[in-house]
Amino acid sequence: MHQGPRPRHVTRGLAWLAAAVALVVAMSAGAAVAQTSRVNGTVKDGKGKSIKGAVVVADGRQVGLRVSAVTDDRGRFVFAGLHPGIWLLRATAPGYNLVAQQLDVTAGRNRSIDFELENRPGGSPSAPSSGDIRAFQGELDAAATLLDAGQYDAAIRAYESILERSPALNLVHLQLGNAWRAKRDYDRALAEFGEVLKVDPANERARLGLGLSHLGKGDLPAAERALEAAAGAASPSRDVLIALGDVKLAQKQPDAAAAWFSKAAKVDPESPEPLLRLAKLAEARGNRAEAVSLLEKVVALAPDAPAATEAKALLEKLRK
Repeated sequence: MHQGPRPRHVTRGLAWLAAAVALVVAMSAGAAVAQTSRVNGTVKDGKGKSIKGAVVVADGRQVGLRVSAVTDDRGRFVFAGLHPGIWLLRATAPGYNLVAQQLDVTAGRNRSIDFELENRPGGSPSAPSSGDIRAFQGELDAAATLLDAGQYDAAIRAYESILERSPALNLVHLQLGNAWRAKRDYDRALAEFGEVLKVDPANERARLGLGLSHLGKGDLPAAERALEAAAGAASPSRDVLIALGDVKLAQKQPDAAAAWFSKAAKVDPESPEPLLRLAKLAEARGNRAEAVSLLEKVVALAPDAPAATEAKALLEKLRK
């Protein structure tokens, strides 16, 4: 049964910047160095009052990175070192509903991104101290470490503990969905991703999680619907396109699968995953020369990645 690409989780690396801005940067391992940008903004409530300790998460769909920041006592946040491209920024705080904005980041300094959060019904907004902010972000970081290490039960306990105290943090539901999906408890995963989409209907990662969870359950029509909704966005990610290809493979439609894998390769030319899938399709069709060429590209792109290990094994088989 196809499981699809594993979502990239929030990874580690805390950095607290000067100028009274508490910033936590969590970047995917092995990201390529590129020209970077700067984005700053504020988070306030409906009355214009600054919200201290709000969490702002930025997802770079085109570059496969995620960063997060925590606002200072004036509600300010800053992201330094963003790669140019389309980023989805989401802001939330205990007692407030999540708000999202999309930004086309360009090199250098970009326009200010200002969020106005609405009180969540029954919520009780509060401004944590600097120590509370550090401790809270440390908990998020520790939970992400457990998730990345495959310690899913421990990660779930950690995220559920955070969620009890900060129910407005949608990124926690997203991570819980990832953990339950990794454990193949697809119904619980679907419920968590659904919680994200209630507040942020355009959240691509949640739609991807829905699609992969339905795929894991073997519900191919539901998987296709969820993933096509994500692919209809302005800049769908490589992972969404790959997942759609996996659905088409499960539906025994290799030509359609190859089309999605090719789109994924164009979106992210540095990724070996779509090329590996295209190579497997070429081998299945008896096109040995094409398969070998694609596998060699996989190895050249990421010689130490798991995809390259698999590619080398296939190359050895084809060259016999």
